[in-house]
Amino acid sequence: IQKLKEGVIGDVYMAKGLCYKTRNSIGHTPDKPAPPEVDYDMWLGPAPKRPFSENRFHYNWHWHWDYGNGDIGNQGVHQMDVARWGLGVGLPPQINAQGGHFSYDDDQETPNTLVATFTYPDAGKRGLLLVFEVRHMHTYPELGVTIGNIFFGSEGYMILDSYTGYKTFLKNGEEGPSRYEDKSHVDNFIE
Repeated sequence: IQKLKEGVIGDVYMAKGLCYKTRNSIGHTPDKPAPPEVDYDMWLGPAPKRPFSENRFHYNWHWHWDYGNGDIGNQGVHQMDVARWGLGVGLPPQINAQGGHFSYDDDQETPNTLVATFTYPDAGKRGLLLVFEVRHMHTYPELGVTIGNIFFGSEGYMILDSYTGYKTFLKNGEEGPSRYEDKSHVDNFIE
């Protein structure tokens, strides 16, 4: 983010957050009694009271509207935060999103394919744009990125495909400054 602020790719006008993560169908799981070690009423909290199902519990809660909102709220919030930091913006005045739950016949309710566009008409020189995209199946990397962010500027673009580094490419297609650290992004929490 510091390199973006220093102008390594010129004036940044767009950020794209990506979550291209193949996810299999969660299938159909029948309702059943909650395991005895689970206080299911406490787990539900203020959410609507529904029977226990493995597909509405543990990780799969992400895929049900009563508890989650899909990968936009799972992985997306992380990538959108990075994108907003890079653009130097807060909450957008306008958001449009389209998507759906395609191809699978299963218990999932939230989209497995989604594009959200955040517009900032009064930011930057002529406005700024943030795009976030979820694709769960039959996908390809964009500029080599499956989870991460791409920033586009007047002099090139920057790829952040990990929590420990970046690559830049300039207008002429040549590689610009790059940096990757050989350590986990959580190391600074422990040090």
